Amino acid sequence: MASAYHKYFIAVLAVFTFLLYFQTINYQFIHWDDDKQVTDNPRIKQISKENIVHNFNYERYTAISLYSYMVDYRLWGQNAAAFRMANILLHLLNVVLVYFLIGLLLGNFRAGFFAALLFACHPLRVESVVWISERKDVLFAFWGLLALLGYRRYIVTEWRGFYVIAFVLSLLSAFSKIQGILIPVSFFLIDYWYKRKVTLRMASEKLILLFFIFFISNKWAWLIVAGYFSWFFLPEKIKTRLVPFKLPDRKTMILVLSALFVTGLPLFIYFTNAFGIWEVNTPSKSALFGFGDRIFLATYSFSHYLIKFIAPITLSAVYPYPVLTDGSLPVIYYLSSLVIIPLLIFIYYVVSKKNISRVIIFGVAFFILNISIVLHILPIEGRLVVADRYTYIAYTGLFLIAGWFIATRIRSIKVQWIIIISAAGLLSARNITRQPVWENTATLFTDVLQKDSTIAFAVNNLAVYELYGNRFGHALELINRSVELDSTDPMSWYNRGLILFNLKRPQEALESYRTMLQHAYLSEDTALAMNDMGQCYLSMGNTAEGVTYLRRAISISDKIPSGYNNLGWYYYLTSQPDSAEMMFRKALKLNPDYPEALNNMGSLLFSQGKGDSALYYFNLAIRNRPSYALPSNNKGYYYLMKNDLNSALQSFNQAIEADPGFLEGYLNRAWIYYNQKQYDKAINDYNFILSRDSNYVTALTNRGFSLFMLGKKEEAMKDFNAVIRIQPSNPEAYLTRGRALLQSREPEKAVADFSAALAIKETDLYFQQRGIAYAEMKNMKMAEKDLRKSLSMNNENAETWYYLGRILIETGNKKAGCDCILKSAEKGYQPAVKEAEQCR
Repeated sequence: MASAYHKYFIAVLAVFTFLLYFQTINYQFIHWDDDKQVTDNPRIKQISKENIVHNFNYERYTAISLYSYMVDYRLWGQNAAAFRMANILLHLLNVVLVYFLIGLLLGNFRAGFFAALLFACHPLRVESVVWISERKDVLFAFWGLLALLGYRRYIVTEWRGFYVIAFVLSLLSAFSKIQGILIPVSFFLIDYWYKRKVTLRMASEKLILLFFIFFISNKWAWLIVAGYFSWFFLPEKIKTRLVPFKLPDRKTMILVLSALFVTGLPLFIYFTNAFGIWEVNTPSKSALFGFGDRIFLATYSFSHYLIKFIAPITLSAVYPYPVLTDGSLPVIYYLSSLVIIPLLIFIYYVVSKKNISRVIIFGVAFFILNISIVLHILPIEGRLVVADRYTYIAYTGLFLIAGWFIATRIRSIKVQWIIIISAAGLLSARNITRQPVWENTATLFTDVLQKDSTIAFAVNNLAVYELYGNRFGHALELINRSVELDSTDPMSWYNRGLILFNLKRPQEALESYRTMLQHAYLSEDTALAMNDMGQCYLSMGNTAEGVTYLRRAISISDKIPSGYNNLGWYYYLTSQPDSAEMMFRKALKLNPDYPEALNNMGSLLFSQGKGDSALYYFNLAIRNRPSYALPSNNKGYYYLMKNDLNSALQSFNQAIEADPGFLEGYLNRAWIYYNQKQYDKAINDYNFILSRDSNYVTALTNRGFSLFMLGKKEEAMKDFNAVIRIQPSNPEAYLTRGRALLQSREPEKAVADFSAALAIKETDLYFQQRGIAYAEMKNMKMAEKDLRKSLSMNNENAETWYYLGRILIETGNKKAGCDCILKSAEKGYQPAVKEAEQCR
């Protein structure tokens, strides 16, 4: 196909790919690695030297992917749509790169187009593209495909600069995802394709690259690589003078094979783990797979990937390791070894130089090579025996064969297009129906459990999703099921503790955290348990024990933001603002987007009268977790302080929207409705609160006032009576009912309630109210006595001076009464101000 058609092929591929995945852009972050990689990862929240160095030193083989998250976050913040759009665009670019790579290798861009189209739409691509955490796949493939194109160019042109480009691109691929280490090995297939002569130089080009990938942090590695490139770029004449002899071919072959062996050695060391080398994170955590078992894990995985290439049905995000029964694998694993037979036949034909197309050899070899790293001959990290995402670049070899076969072995071009359009249509339809599974955590793990209901960590992740959605009851049901399926997973016990704590069952939460400690094998897990145990003790009033646990958590691991945040909250509650601020800032240094710490920092500043600064932190907390109700609620308090009732109402509405079960939000919103004389709306909110907690005293009291204002005095009295029944020793309960009785012109009953309040606690307000009630009864002597007693306790109360003045005037002591009214007027009491002229 003439290169003139490039722009049309590329345009079709780009538009097709973008439209295919367009519906996924607004999907949510998934509570499975997205939290660790992005939402809760402080190391991607700021582009700083510290974070760049940390990610390279501790997350080397995903460092480039983490750097890409840094850029996304810097540009768009914690916006799932922006992160996913980057994945889609990278996949789109990879589709174009596959088109060029296969088109150039085959010298047939129609075949390249067919292969790229299948690469774009195959359903096993969904996991790699839609899952934000699998940026690793699309990014390592992007660099890897560019590296393959660069290396091909080096072979074709013999310009060594292209080798350097391929060298750098291979490093970027390997440091995007560990599977990228096979890109340099794939260069051998390019050599094979172009019939490059086997030489020591050919082997050393890959060996030095693999060596540098593994030992890049060692200064000697840099010196060795620098020496290699110095030799590499020397003119051949100078090399001949320096080494005036030529190695015999046999020795060269031995050196090549030795180089490959030495290359495999660091791979083996890297992927193994001394003792317990074959241990895998399984549901029972008791299955240890020996090398013999791993042979069958490999054949099963290989068979799975071949079958799913042809028939991508019954897909799942989780294919768990099998559980050994009496030391044996399930029968299907042994039967899968039959795949070895056609593979051996294929190898025999290749070795015996039978008439097999180089295209088929190249494609099959590319697939086997790039899938080999995840076939379990060497143990791999994680809990899955197979995964859709592992095929992302490996399937390119099979797509090459498919594209070549359709474009060259089917003579009719019309039939070619019918076949490719039909195949792409079927695959795209399956792709599109698979995508909604990844819409959010609930849809993903619901689908997983429909395929296999025994996967504990899927149930656990669903429980956490419900926890973050404040659906604690359902979350508890799920987490209990999770620990039944796997009682040894520390994080399941941790999440169970979190859920119980949110259900205000701290004692039971403590038991879960203690169980977590029994199974914790990481210091971070131990610190997490200690931290939350401290929270439980504090909530139960055991301050000393709580603080001890919080401090122990920080001493075990100083990298857990919640430890500092919780200790800071303790300091805040105990009026130690400087210590509280220090702890909150430490938490935010570890995780600048930690919503609880941001909210707590805002609360601290608000308590210090720094409202505008507090608002800044509340807004950050809301941005980082829209489902977190407290910062919106606190923002409402800020606007109340500003006497901006409309903005306060909007904030309380946001709090309720974030968490429809957040009762404090309803309480505060009802208070605004009451002040706006929207009593019916206030009553509706109080009714909701009381439907959840019938003994919520503040809601009962305020609903009583609202009913009273609507003239529903009998219903109001029922609420006031209920409050006294719930809290018979609370003087405020009697004060509230007494005031209502006073306004209902039942002063005798009001006096009884005020007297009951005074019997519990004597305050100036209670004496004042009883004095007013006595005045309504025309018992001026007792009224004067109570009002004077009130003023003896608080002589700044303008209202009390006013009522005392009125009583004195009514009893004939006008001069003394006017003096009291003038004092009240001086203090700004408006009724007194109006009457002051009559006393002058």
